Amino acid sequence: MPSFLAFLIDALALKPGDRVAHVGAGVGYYTAIMAELVSPSGKVFGYEVDAALARRATANLAGYAHVTVAPGNGVDLDGRDIDTLFINAGATHPLPAWLSALAPGGTLVLPLTTEHRWGITVKITRCEAGFDAVSLGQVGIYPCEGARDPAAAKALFRALKTGGQEKLTTLRRDRHQRGPDCWLHGRGWCLSTARHAAQ
Repeated sequence: MPSFLAFLIDALALKPGDRVAHVGAGVGYYTAIMAELVSPSGKVFGYEVDAALARRATANLAGYAHVTVAPGNGVDLDGRDIDTLFINAGATHPLPAWLSALAPGGTLVLPLTTEHRWGITVKITRCEAGFDAVSLGQVGIYPCEGARDPAAAKALFRALKTGGQEKLTTLRRDRHQRGPDCWLHGRGWCLSTARHAAQ
């Protein structure tokens, strides 16, 4: 839905000079919008798992010297240092490579979906204390290849059924026992309602 994608792109708060990764670029329509927002000094790296769509996106975006599109699922980002990461497909969990790629102050907008393709979109921001996290509301979207785990999908389903995602404040990467502040506790990460001072 174009209005929903516009809402998510607005949540990225893009500015000229930003380095953006767009996973799930399709034919490049929304990649082009982000390219306009970060020009003239920014960079946009598009990733599209469907090779035919990646070729169409490359052709469509040929007029943008600061945009590249690569065929692939974008799960590793080639060690890039990214200001903004927009995942336009449903993952079951935030990948460590995505979190590590974020520059200080960088933002990740990520749909988290169950096996039924429904879930929530979270905005994760790298800050001095760790990662802030906030729910941007419900989403229904196709799956992100390479970022799906059946156990994580089931845990997300249970968390959504319980509710409380509107209270999310942080994403934790430290080792800790599951506690009452853990809204969605995974391996090496946890979406939490705890403030940074409680970690």
